[in-house]
Amino acid sequence: MSKRFNLFWAALLMLQLVVWGDPPDSLWSRTYGGTGDEVARFMIQTSDGGFALVGGTESFGAGNMDVWMVKIDANGDSLQSRTYGEEDYENAVSLIQTTDNGFVILGFKWRNGAEQIWLIKTDSAGNEEWNRVFDDEHDNKPYSIIQTSDGGFAILATAFLFNGDYFSNYIWLIKTDSAGNEEWSRTYGGGEYDRCYDLIQTLEGDFVLAGSHTFFQLEGGGEFSHLAIYKIDEDGDEIWMRDYYYGGYSGDIVDIDRAFTIIETEDGGYAVGGTTINGDIRNPWFIKTDENGDSLWSVWSDEAGIVRSIVETEYNSFVIAAGSQPSMQSL
Repeated sequence: MSKRFNLFWAALLMLQLVVWGDPPDSLWSRTYGGTGDEVARFMIQTSDGGFALVGGTESFGAGNMDVWMVKIDANGDSLQSRTYGEEDYENAVSLIQTTDNGFVILGFKWRNGAEQIWLIKTDSAGNEEWNRVFDDEHDNKPYSIIQTSDGGFAILATAFLFNGDYFSNYIWLIKTDSAGNEEWSRTYGGGEYDRCYDLIQTLEGDFVLAGSHTFFQLEGGGEFSHLAIYKIDEDGDEIWMRDYYYGGYSGDIVDIDRAFTIIETEDGGYAVGGTTINGDIRNPWFIKTDENGDSLWSVWSDEAGIVRSIVETEYNSFVIAAGSQPSMQSL
């Protein structure tokens, strides 16, 4: 690794509210880790009022980088710590608390020279109950997981599939039962770099995915992408796809509009957050749609960054969290 992380932070760094104002005072700050590299990838608030963090550690576990979950109380004091993995490289990208008060960790491990999706189910104390690996033939990248209304799980990932001449990105949705056994999986898109980063299940039981759709490739490897959302029924069939365009095509740089977060709103529509190109700067972009995915209105900020999280408040208002401008590789 080119950069060394020796602290496992229980904080969201470089996060700012798009509703500008003075930042709040910090209540506490904690670090977790040892003498090796640690990185936090995802955090949730748990049903007991504490928090759970997942990421990777080189200080503990079986060696190399292992998946690491730390459970802390409301004051940041560590309650439990668990590692998962073998001697190969493993890491976590997301975490949910399940209806039985256990946890499911979405991560990846290197197997046969490729990145494979790895799902780990634990009890409330972090003890592993089962784990599942999906696809051991191609390089795949996991992004998000939810527990579905039937007690199973839905995993959102990118699949790199060979189309006869070269590998292309496809949006990959996997539906499992409550034991992590695959019930179905589908791919969507078809552009060179189509991908989605967030998913929700609607009150009707369908799935909505948020990401981007690539319309064409530029000479030299660049891309021209629209922000996109996909609606998928409970059997994995695509109902519709909507794309939204705000940025500009400069002709010689990568032009990208992408969604990173989505919620279903009280009126049955969707609120989508992401980023849009403005010259060579990525600007936060927020879109409000109706139930069919048609845009009702949108706003963007001239501050560089991307929308990472949305919360709907009362009076049909929203609080939006945006981070500083990412590198091209992080998009």
